[in-house]
Amino acid sequence: MALSMGARAPDAQLASGLDNDQWSLYLIITREEAEALFRSYPNWTSWRQVRPDVKKIARDRVNHRLYTEGLPMVSDDVNNWRLSQALRGKLRFAQSLQSAPHDGPSSSSASPPHQPATGVPAESPPVRRQPFDPVRASLSEATGS
Repeated sequence: MALSMGARAPDAQLASGLDNDQWSLYLIITREEAEALFRSYPNWTSWRQVRPDVKKIARDRVNHRLYTEGLPMVSDDVNNWRLSQALRGKLRFAQSLQSAPHDGPSSSSASPPHQPATGVPAESPPVRRQPFDPVRASLSEATGS
């Protein structure tokens, strides 16, 4: 039975015949293949737009990598399902980067919007929040801070 494009991940994994560790590596391989497709064909916004010959090449590359890793190869319907998911995820990520607010009054700076002029990636450390403390809250209300 063919895997439908609307299938859920556990159904796709079951259809693939891969165990959890193998599936994790398969996800990485297909994510990298989707990245390569996105770089090569930036105007394609869905798996349906990918030409049949390019789809076959992508599926063959995924299966070749699985083979070189000593994993079983995966059927075309599972590869189609997964590459569709991975390409969609890549597109959403790229769109989220484009729609992110830019620092400064102009977006025509010399460095990309995700890097400050210093060349150091603009990754802020995770915000550490303390659990709610009613005593601390009442003190900050009393002091106005």
